[in-house]
Amino acid sequence: MAKNTAVKQQDRPASSTNQVAVIQPPRLPFHPAVTDRFGVDKAGWKVLCESVWPGARTADAIILALSYCKARRLDPYKRNIHIVPIYDSKKRAEVETVWPGIAELRTTAMRTKGYAGMESPEFGPMKSHKFRDSEKDGDSYKSTETEVSFPEWCRITVKRIVQGNVVSFVGPTVYWLEFYNKKSRYVDAPNEQWRRRPSQMLEKCAEAGALRRAFPEEFGEEYTVEEIGAFGSLATSAKPVDAEVVATTSPVEPKRGDFTEQSNGAADATEVDSDDDEQRDATTAEHDHDPEAGTLTANKNPWKLDASIVGQEPRRKAILDLLELAKVKVDVDEIETEHKDFLEKLGRVKSETMRQFEVRRGELPEHIEAE
Repeated sequence: MAKNTAVKQQDRPASSTNQVAVIQPPRLPFHPAVTDRFGVDKAGWKVLCESVWPGARTADAIILALSYCKARRLDPYKRNIHIVPIYDSKKRAEVETVWPGIAELRTTAMRTKGYAGMESPEFGPMKSHKFRDSEKDGDSYKSTETEVSFPEWCRITVKRIVQGNVVSFVGPTVYWLEFYNKKSRYVDAPNEQWRRRPSQMLEKCAEAGALRRAFPEEFGEEYTVEEIGAFGSLATSAKPVDAEVVATTSPVEPKRGDFTEQSNGAADATEVDSDDDEQRDATTAEHDHDPEAGTLTANKNPWKLDASIVGQEPRRKAILDLLELAKVKVDVDEIETEHKDFLEKLGRVKSETMRQFEVRRGELPEHIEAE
C-alpha cells in the first residue's frame, strides 16, 4: 500500500507554487485609451482579438467595431457585429469594414418592446442548379461544375405592436440566386455556408428584410452580413460569411514592439477619439499610407500594393484584382514588373497566376482610342 502511494505521489504534477504563469500579450496592440472610451481593459481586449474577432488584422478594425457597438448600445462579446475585409478599388487594397449580423437586428427589434415575433418562414420550391466552379489540379486550377439544391425563395412575416394592436408586416420575397454569396470572383459556385446550409442562410436574409419593413425607423437600409451576396462585386471581394461568424484572412503575426507604448501600433490605437473611417476626407482614398513616416504620401505608383497586405495568398489575390483594373496591355506589363520578385517566389500557384496575366493581356487592347 505504501508503495502504491509513493507511485501516485510521483505521478502528481509539481506544485504550482514553484511555477510562474506566462501570459501571452494580446495578438493586437492595446492602448489604455481603449479603456477610457469603451470600458475594455487589456484582458477584455485579448478576448476581442482572440475569440470575438479572431480574423481582425488591425487594432483600428476592432476599434471601429467597438465604436459601432457603442453607438448602437450593443455588447461586443455577443458577436452581433462582424469585421469583413473587402477589396477597395480606389485604395487598391483590402479594407476592414464593419457589418451587423442578423443578431443585431433581432436585438434591436426586441428592445423596442413592440416586436411580437414572426410567423414560420415560407419557402419556394426546391431547385437544382449547376454552377461554374474550379478545383486545384497540381500547380493550376481546372474548370468544374458544382450542383447545388436550394429553395427558390423565402418570405417571412414579422409582427409588431402598433398602438396596442398586433400588425403583420409581410417581408420581401428573397430569391436564393439573388442573395447567395460566391466562393470567389472567378467562379459562380456558392461558398461553403451557402452550399451546406442553403435554407438557413436564405431564411436569415428574408428575416432581415422583414425586420427592416416592420421597423424602418430602427434599421433604415441597414443590410446584414448574411445579405452581402446581394451586392455583386462587393460580395465576391469579401471573405466567406459563416452562418454567424465571418471567416477572414489569417491574422498578422504581432511583433514585440507592438506591445510597447512607443510602437507604431500603440500610436495607432491612440486615435480612438477620432470618428469612423466614413468621416475621413475623400481625398485620402487616392494616397497610400507610409508606415515608416506615419504620414500620407502621394501614390505615385498606381500598381503598388498597400503595405497592410501581408501573406502570400492575400498579396496574390490583390495582384489579380489589380489585373481587373488594367485597361491596356501596358498596364499588365507594369503590374508584372512592379511585383516581379513576389511572382517569382509563388511556388506551386505561380503557373496559374502567370496564366491569369496572359489571359488578361489577350483581353486588352494595345491602347485606348481617343474619342
